[in-house]
Amino acid sequence: MSGLRVAAGLRGRASTVCQHRLYQLRQLQTQSRWHLDAAVVFDIDGVLVRGQQTIDQARGALQMLGGANRLGRRIPFALLTNGGGVSEATKAQQLSARLGTEISAQQ
Repeated sequence: MSGLRVAAGLRGRASTVCQHRLYQLRQLQTQSRWHLDAAVVFDIDGVLVRGQQTIDQARGALQMLGGANRLGRRIPFALLTNGGGVSEATKAQQLSARLGTEISAQQ
C-alpha cells in the first residue's frame, strides 16, 4: 500500500499526518491479525461523530473493519481530526466508548 496513493490530494500538514498514520498502521499490523491489502482513513468530525452525536452508520462501519465482515478479516483504519485539545490516548478512549469498538491511540 502506497502512502503516496492514500495521501493523494492532501497538502501540507494533512498529508504529513496521513503519512504518519499509515506508518503507525503498519506497525500495528505486525502486532495483530490485520489484513493490510487495504486501509481506510476517516476524519472523525462529521464522519464518525458530529458534536456530541455519534453518526449511526459509524459503529457498523468500524465493526465491519474490525472483522465483522463476510471474510472475517480486520481492515486497518486510521482516524484524523483537526479538533485538538486532548491527547491521542484520551481521544481514543472517548471514541472507543462512543463507538463501541476498541480504538488505540496509534490509530
